[in-house]
Amino acid sequence: AIHPAEKRLYANGDFEGTPLHVSGGTDPRDVTRFDRPYYDLPVPKFKLDRSWVGVIPAKEVTFRNLNDNITKTFLTDICKRFGDIEDCRIYYDRQTKKHLGLGTVIFKATRAARECVGALNMTTKMGSVISVSLETSGQERTKQYATIIRAQEQEKAAQEKALAASAAASPPPSSSTDSNLNNKQTEKSHQSSQLSINHKITNHISQTSNSYSNQNNYRTTKC
Repeated sequence: AIHPAEKRLYANGDFEGTPLHVSGGTDPRDVTRFDRPYYDLPVPKFKLDRSWVGVIPAKEVTFRNLNDNITKTFLTDICKRFGDIEDCRIYYDRQTKKHLGLGTVIFKATRAARECVGALNMTTKMGSVISVSLETSGQERTKQYATIIRAQEQEKAAQEKALAASAAASPPPSSSTDSNLNNKQTEKSHQSSQLSINHKITNHISQTSNSYSNQNNYRTTKC
């Protein structure tokens, strides 16, 4: 037979008579977190893309008419006294690696870029008067680079065209000239063969005359 169990009264999930264990609340966070030194976290650089609609800061400086001996190191040395530099570049021809006399320096602050333009514009560096201008997105530099490359391509095409024209203007050696050369060579060979024949005839005649004179002398002595 099934005997019913004793009835129990429950309060808050525990039946009556169970001792309650109440613990005080504690903060799970580390109490020594404020005693640690502060971390120097790098702040990401804010970049401007094509979708930017605000005013672009003028931090780029374009150099024109640079001497061929001016390198990236030299350009950095003359510009670093104005402020911190983000990037420095000298432009060369992609095929011939020729110095194009064009350079760019990007500063971290617009004030440094303005001071650089004011101090270096129309100054002489390595015997060349350089032109320095302030830009925002490098549009003028891109146009200048395209103009220089286009001028070099046009000059190269003009030289090739001049060489082709000069080659077409000079006539090839004609057949009459070749025939004259062959005739001269034939005449020379004929003359040399004729001289050898004459020499042989002369030797034969001299030998014959010598033998005849010897016979006459023999007859005279015999008589």
